[in-house]
Amino acid sequence: MRRCRTTGAVRSADVDEDLAAKGRRGASRRVADCLRADIDAGRLAVGARLPSYRSLMAEHGVALNTAQAAVRQLEREGRVVVRETRGAFVVDRSSPPAPETELRAVRSELRELRDGLRSAGAGVAELEQRVSALVDRLNGVSR
Repeated sequence: MRRCRTTGAVRSADVDEDLAAKGRRGASRRVADCLRADIDAGRLAVGARLPSYRSLMAEHGVALNTAQAAVRQLEREGRVVVRETRGAFVVDRSSPPAPETELRAVRSELRELRDGLRSAGAGVAELEQRVSALVDRLNGVSR
């Protein structure tokens, strides 16, 4: 058993092992994994505000852009909604996301793809997969 540095919640050993196995992943994914585990376990309930970027930075020893990337990932997954100047909040996943929330998440994903292409840091297969997923999401929103 171990405490999540973000929320202070106690995690079971299987969650720790799963997170340790993902240690090869980037820092933003590790922060997102910690928050995702807390959301899935109900330690961050629907409507709960996620810790601030500064709190995530301090607790996980990451940079601001890393904390922001972690929250953006959860937003893309439909687990949180980010409200400008108010923070990120856990959403009820049983109801479909609002169109404006979905479009905001797609725009964010497209910006990341654009930046990835510019820096040529992402592999072609990964970019193709992400673009296909975005097209599917856009088709779902426009119906």
